Amino acid sequence: GLLHPRDQRRVAQMKRKDPPTEQDGDHERGTPSKRQKLDDAPKKEEPVIVNGVLKNPQTHQVGVEPTAEIKIRDAKAREEEAQGKLHTRIVVNDNTPENLAYLLNLKRIFSNQLPKMPREYITRLVFDKKHKAVCVTRKDGPNQEKVVGGIHYLPFPTQGFIEIVFCAVSGDEQYKGYGTYIMNQLKVQAKKEGLFHFLTYADNFAIEYFKKQGFTTDMSEYDRKAWAGYIKDYDGGTMMYCRVDRELDYISAPHWIREQRKKVVDKLLELSTSHIKYKGFSEFKAPHNVQRIAMDRLQVLLDVGWNPKPYQDLMSPETQQKIYKINEEFLSAFKNDKDAWPFLTAVSREEVKDYYEVIKDPIDLGTMDARLKKGGYYITQEMLVADLKRMMENCKTYNPSGNMFHDIATRLEKKYLEKWKPAPLL
Repeated sequence: GLLHPRDQRRVAQMKRKDPPTEQDGDHERGTPSKRQKLDDAPKKEEPVIVNGVLKNPQTHQVGVEPTAEIKIRDAKAREEEAQGKLHTRIVVNDNTPENLAYLLNLKRIFSNQLPKMPREYITRLVFDKKHKAVCVTRKDGPNQEKVVGGIHYLPFPTQGFIEIVFCAVSGDEQYKGYGTYIMNQLKVQAKKEGLFHFLTYADNFAIEYFKKQGFTTDMSEYDRKAWAGYIKDYDGGTMMYCRVDRELDYISAPHWIREQRKKVVDKLLELSTSHIKYKGFSEFKAPHNVQRIAMDRLQVLLDVGWNPKPYQDLMSPETQQKIYKINEEFLSAFKNDKDAWPFLTAVSREEVKDYYEVIKDPIDLGTMDARLKKGGYYITQEMLVADLKRMMENCKTYNPSGNMFHDIATRLEKKYLEKWKPAPLL
């Protein structure tokens, strides 16, 4: 076979489901061993090229792809909590100086982060004695405590739900995971109060945040009779709902979910070679300039169980001749359309000086016709149509809507491409 001895050992180990050995260069996933780094690449046979096809494709392993880190969104906030810097408290307006100070800081954050909300309205609700707040503070030094964010909410004990009125993090504390941390703290508090449903009105900028916290815009999940008439409607807002799970520990859940995902990924890496990186093929460049490689002779594909039969059937002379005739007829009909004239040849660099600065992947009917007649390029009907679609997209990208050429491309798309389906290979 074409497999390097080191890769042969790897395949044999994967079949036995044994862990890779150090000499295989993968004893620490994502980190090649010293031996692997020093190994010379295996000697390649001289390329065998027939009609632009590389008949003996050869490659070898050059490393492994590091596994992406599975992150917890509020990891930094949790770290600060473990260090004794971050504190969460439930604040109500009980007229004590301490709580009034926390509410005043929250009002400032809500006003700054929700500029379209009237400040008088924010002030009235923040200091309303029926409302509560999850207030998160951080100690930045001796006698230095900063309110970093919070959620202001109104509980409805008889109805079993909480309305989230305001939710914000200080502008200079964004993207540190505080938003997720604060929401999880509210869920913990809600369970203590026996309230297992959250409702809120979210503006367009907040919808994605709430979705990440388990909210949905599908209000059919919660009985309308439980909340209708109890909370105020807001113009321009989207009603969102979240059910608080009675059994789930929202504080520790992200950790064990991460561990579960890690174990799944580790198991997949035992059974897969998708993380192994192989050297690319230089034969596509000069002096060889091959058009494609014989995929059914690529040993690394065969080693992972790829079935070459469909590919071999596709590349049989009989099938390729049928595809060629279908493509030839389709391209000819496209070229002969009365609207095809702007696309018959490549755009002139002299006449349209900035075209190739805007369009990085140009294509035209003349180039496509040459590729088709040369053979071996459009080996499927889909490949030909993909180039036609790219040609239309290039035209509409360069020429704005209302431009003559933009309109021509739109007409050709509707006529030939929008409802296109591959012809049966009878």
